[in-house]
Amino acid sequence: MVTHSVYAIASFFVAGGVLIGLATILTIVAAVLIFNLTSNTSRVVAFVVAGLVTTAQMLMTLFFALLSGYNFLPAPVTFVISSLLWIPTVMFGMTMLGSAWRSAFLITKVMKQNAESSGGAYLSKAGAVTAKMGGFCAALRSLATSVFVVAMRQPLLYWISSVASFTFTLCIVLIMDGICYCTNPSHISTWVSRRNEPKVCLLDDTCHVYSLLGTNSSRLRVVGHFQASDDRPPADHSVTACEADLLSRKCIGPIWQLRSRMLDLADLSEDRRYVAQGFANNLSGSTVYQFSVSFTAATGTFSSKSITIRTVPSDNSTSDITFIGGGDYHSSSIGLELLSVALQRMPKPMFLFIGGDLSYANNLRTCYLRWDRYLNAMATLITSEGLHISLMTIPGNHESGGYLTESDPTRYHFYTPFMPQFDVDDGQRGSALEDYTTTFHSHAIGNRVGLIGLDSNCMVAIEAQNDFLRDRIIAFRGIDATDPQQSLSQQVINRMRFVIVMYHNPAYPVLTSFDDSGDDDPTPLVAKHWVPIMDAQKVPVALEFHEHVYKRTKPLFRGSPVPFQIGAQGGAGIVFLGDGALGVFKGRKISETDFVQVSKGINYINCLTVFASNGSLRVESIDEDGVLQDSALLHLRLA
Repeated sequence: MVTHSVYAIASFFVAGGVLIGLATILTIVAAVLIFNLTSNTSRVVAFVVAGLVTTAQMLMTLFFALLSGYNFLPAPVTFVISSLLWIPTVMFGMTMLGSAWRSAFLITKVMKQNAESSGGAYLSKAGAVTAKMGGFCAALRSLATSVFVVAMRQPLLYWISSVASFTFTLCIVLIMDGICYCTNPSHISTWVSRRNEPKVCLLDDTCHVYSLLGTNSSRLRVVGHFQASDDRPPADHSVTACEADLLSRKCIGPIWQLRSRMLDLADLSEDRRYVAQGFANNLSGSTVYQFSVSFTAATGTFSSKSITIRTVPSDNSTSDITFIGGGDYHSSSIGLELLSVALQRMPKPMFLFIGGDLSYANNLRTCYLRWDRYLNAMATLITSEGLHISLMTIPGNHESGGYLTESDPTRYHFYTPFMPQFDVDDGQRGSALEDYTTTFHSHAIGNRVGLIGLDSNCMVAIEAQNDFLRDRIIAFRGIDATDPQQSLSQQVINRMRFVIVMYHNPAYPVLTSFDDSGDDDPTPLVAKHWVPIMDAQKVPVALEFHEHVYKRTKPLFRGSPVPFQIGAQGGAGIVFLGDGALGVFKGRKISETDFVQVSKGINYINCLTVFASNGSLRVESIDEDGVLQDSALLHLRLA
């Protein structure tokens, strides 16, 4: 599969090939100039060529240092290769610039004359090339001989130059070691610069405590991070919960300990991070709970500040379901501005969803500070009741570093340990913790919402989720729309959930130029595998992201618009809402397509309400100034 990591490797080696080719061309140019010019004019040219060759070698050193920084090559190997390349560069520079230039030129001239007299006769017998070309090849050989002779005649200068070049190489390799490059906003750092960057998680500190939406109102995940001051792992950890009073934020019931596990993220660079994943499965709907995480290390026990959240409504609730979210989050002021204006418009959201591209850390183990920045921003989001907001996320290509880049799911350094949301409600307390590396999941919220989050080829293959998608839609709707033996009774309609399917890469992109291509391009795979399932099972809406624009399609059935007015009961097509611009750059050029109802090159966030009375969905899309950019009322698909 073609991935962003492969693209990066290919780019590196293309750049390296260009640099090596440049150095080779410059060397040949030097030989040609020596071969054709007089000693008076060659001197100036020699200075220029020496400077260009040295510059090319410096760029190659930087190139190999970048390979090391991105862990494509070990740092010692990088240093050896770069140092070996500097040896001929130093010799060549000495020949071009040193006091022995005159003798080197004379040697070349004599070798050229000999080559013209002998090489021409030999080549005429072969009948392959001219005598002049034979002399040119001899000039190249004489240049190499001259370079070696000059270096050996001035060993002190040679060794001083060599030591300087080796020192330069070592400094570049060390500085570039552990490079991190993030986008939105663009930021590059190395281990040197990160030493001076402000840290969110301090040594021997429990930080980033947050809750993740569970399968239903009785279940959720609580995650806490711990930054150790040495290599000794914590001896123990705990995740505790209690029912809390809304006003006092104090426990009003017994405190109990959740089932939990601790992950050692040993792969992270410069960061001894441990993550505790707690799992609650005995909660009540629409109830305030308080959670805390603690770690027991060799230096003591460290507890987090408590977080207080309200669980989502239970199955028998008659409450409307309100939630906010978007995709492709910009880790800067504009991303927070959008979240802030959404909280002003909808002060008590029951949860927040992020449709992929949460931090733009690209699965680089050196980019842990970007994830810290993202999680710290999420912790600042508080409802009008003073409660924290549970998160629901799906992965994007910037979580995985491309598409299906790792065969081992534990090699996704951040997303899977930080966002464990796969959950099987088997009705049994004390069952084993589910696989945290599974990145698709579903959520029954209240009595009217069925939310399904999928992984669009980022960490799990699209076709591997087909059965899960079909089964969860049928469970949420209470009927298999493809089974002629099942009838759509009024009882089924009254209990039917409004199904929302969410995934990162769009089935119907609207950009003029779409940059995903190749066998792993998720767009045709989503259209091939998931859209037919959603069409057959009458899903009313799909949330898409990735393209950094806003769009709302007309109702589509099998990819074509259907004659249905939004707002009418029981529409016959899927409305696709997208496309992920939660603060990322805006103003992209949008193509004109017949399936689009509304499209704009803006940043936006969605405020959604599913009404318990009839299961319809109202979606409002607002920009960073709080201005309503679009709204729609969607209904259950019955036809």
